[in-house]
Amino acid sequence: MLKPIGKWLLYALLLAGTIGLIWLDGYRSSDAEWRLADQQRKARDASAVAARINTVRRDERAAAASQAVIATTYQERLQNEIADRDRAIADLRAGTRRLFVPVRAGSCEPVPTTVAAGRGGDGEARAELSVAAGEFLERLGSDADQLARQLAACQSIVVNDRTLINGPAQ
Repeated sequence: MLKPIGKWLLYALLLAGTIGLIWLDGYRSSDAEWRLADQQRKARDASAVAARINTVRRDERAAAASQAVIATTYQERLQNEIADRDRAIADLRAGTRRLFVPVRAGSCEPVPTTVAAGRGGDGEARAELSVAAGEFLERLGSDADQLARQLAACQSIVVNDRTLINGPAQ
């Protein structure tokens, strides 16, 4: 048999082993709890990221649609402006449209035969512009209108971008 000291030593070793096993089991269960909590946190984070990505994609689609509307409107107005200009120039060339400028009597050189002088309905003296001058002015006016429409389209895009970024103005 064992001597009394060996017996106590065996009891101490058994007690230490039992305590070690209990501690190890507790460590494993707390480690599993930590891992589970970590996985749940990662799942929540992934879900939040996915929701944010979907929101951003929705906003990008809305921005692209509104930009397309602005671009389409601009292109339609541009084509209408060009068509109006071409019609006005065709009318000038056909003689169905004439352009006049007011003049003061005796303030200019004698008028060439291609430019007719007359009196307007309000008693003011007028001189008819040549077809070439009329075409030039129509094109100049059309270019100015196109620039104004392009500026308006650019402003619409800036306002649209700001609305998407900052939300609607309050």
